[in-house]
Amino acid sequence: MQAWDGDGNVHVYKRDRQISQSEKSALKKEQTKRIQEQERKHKEAREKAKEIINSAKYERHAYLAQKGFPDEVGLVIDEILYIPMRDIITYDLVGYQSIKWTGEGFEKKMLYGMRAKGAGLVLGDRKARKTILCEGYATGLSIHRAIKNGRLNASVTVCFSANNLEYIASKLRGVYIFADNDKSGVGEGVAKSTGYHYVLSDIEGEDANDLMVRAGIFAVQKKVLELLSK
Repeated sequence: MQAWDGDGNVHVYKRDRQISQSEKSALKKEQTKRIQEQERKHKEAREKAKEIINSAKYERHAYLAQKGFPDEVGLVIDEILYIPMRDIITYDLVGYQSIKWTGEGFEKKMLYGMRAKGAGLVLGDRKARKTILCEGYATGLSIHRAIKNGRLNASVTVCFSANNLEYIASKLRGVYIFADNDKSGVGEGVAKSTGYHYVLSDIEGEDANDLMVRAGIFAVQKKVLELLSK
């Protein structure tokens, strides 16, 4: 049988014998109950996200300053930065990513219960002719700044993870990818799997934000121009 679990994937369970009609009915009820519970959590997350995003004020934040954007403002409550996450097709708010200082570093969390799969954030004009996908928020800000500097007709979609980038790429057409050059090779591997054109920093371990901090915004702009000319 197949069942949808909370991770959004289909899991296949094999049985050594045929299940009875009553067992099938019980399993169907259990599956329906799980789906309803998941939908309830998604709804609660949407409501919580709406409450937080509507209450937050645009302020500067230490995380943004650390990433090379001291004058950039974000949605902040009690020194916690909230990044809206929206359904990439309908653009309805589904949750958020929060970033706060713990005393040892910045901690990132997604809103509990939210539907993260297929959720992202567009930076720039959603109607732009070209769209560049990336993983992280700071990465997206770096690419967006390069686009603005070059006066390019393109937007950025922040996908928040490599797996989600792959999923979002499958739902959109004609996108480009600025991949993370992580040591594991996951970022480039996912970019390749989409079949779309991609670029990445020449330095292992860097994303677009690392490239900007190390080499300046024009280094990112050069990569963006290379990507969009493909």
